[in-house]
Amino acid sequence: MEFRVNRSCDFEKAKVSADKLYGKLRYFLQSSAGFSRVPKTEFQPGAKWIEVDGKNVELMSAVSFYFAEKLIPALDVPVAIVYSSKGAASMETWSERGKILQTPWGKKEFAQAFKDLDAYDQAKYKKLLAAHKKKMADRAALIAKCKAENKPVPKVRWDFSIPPNDQSPQYDFNTPSLHFNGKIVPLGHFAVRGVVWYQGESNAGGEKVGHFSDSFRVLIESWRDSLGDADLPFLQVQLASYGTTSQWPRARQAQYENTKLFKNVYMAPICDTGQKDDIHPVQKTIPGQRLADIALAKIYGKNICADAPVLKAVSYDGDTATVKFQTFDGPLAVKGKPRGFETLSNGKWTTANVSVNGGDVLVKSADGSEIRGVRYAWKCWNAPEVCLFGNNGFPALPFESLK
Repeated sequence: MEFRVNRSCDFEKAKVSADKLYGKLRYFLQSSAGFSRVPKTEFQPGAKWIEVDGKNVELMSAVSFYFAEKLIPALDVPVAIVYSSKGAASMETWSERGKILQTPWGKKEFAQAFKDLDAYDQAKYKKLLAAHKKKMADRAALIAKCKAENKPVPKVRWDFSIPPNDQSPQYDFNTPSLHFNGKIVPLGHFAVRGVVWYQGESNAGGEKVGHFSDSFRVLIESWRDSLGDADLPFLQVQLASYGTTSQWPRARQAQYENTKLFKNVYMAPICDTGQKDDIHPVQKTIPGQRLADIALAKIYGKNICADAPVLKAVSYDGDTATVKFQTFDGPLAVKGKPRGFETLSNGKWTTANVSVNGGDVLVKSADGSEIRGVRYAWKCWNAPEVCLFGNNGFPALPFESLK
């Protein structure tokens, strides 16, 4: 969500569109540094409203702009976007402290973090700052030495250069409740129609993916309580396709399950987009537009289809499985050759032979062995596998089903 319009692939078009929308789009801009260890009643200095045009649209969150760009003409009313974001942040940094600690995983994972937060003071901050300055000086000396000796410079983690902050002994995006306190609590007097939530990568690995949906429950309850709206809609964005070793298929499934577990929670599928070698793909128009379709259909009651085809049932018959999808606007549309299905036979997942007939997909094991499970696009980098779509252009949701 922090990814700006000027980095998106449709930036030039966005500038022209923003000029045409002038007077109809407002944007509340907050710094990503607006975080706090205690709940705040006021926004950080510098937070302000801007009237969006072709010159300042580059300041906007890209997904937010493309979302608003489609809403405005469809609703024929001005739209305001309140920007609250921080790259690399986990759900927990956007959640209320008490609600986190009420959960078993919250006590296990974050009780110590909150104790460290309470004990953090200026003396400890200055000590961390001095250590960081020394680390950076040592790094600069190493780079100079490598250049002088014509040797490659050793790589460091992406967060190596981030300095310590005076609110937490940990990075702000890893500290529970920090951004909730600084950016969401001050919104308490705003009238908010809904939330667009584009996150999940930081909760898609390790133990966190095991309680992904419960983490989201804590987050939406935190926001709904703080904003005084128990039915506040949340429009989440599915994780895009990306070449990672983390557990993105499970996280995507949890995102879909969120729509069933919690009231007024929806998901924009974007598994057909992404970049294999970049966790921040430049294509932000598609996510924004699909979010807008969902908002128009689910929140504003417009007569459009904003649902993706989803697994309905699987029946097994030896080396063949029949996969039925629930479609919402006609039969499945197939782009390119049917693909992306795997079957589980003899304890191994292998690429399957596929044919499509209306809303049904016939899946056969490649070697004729009995099928014990079927899955579709169940990979982190799954864009090349995605071939099934609804007539609205929404891709069918990935799934894994065991017999």
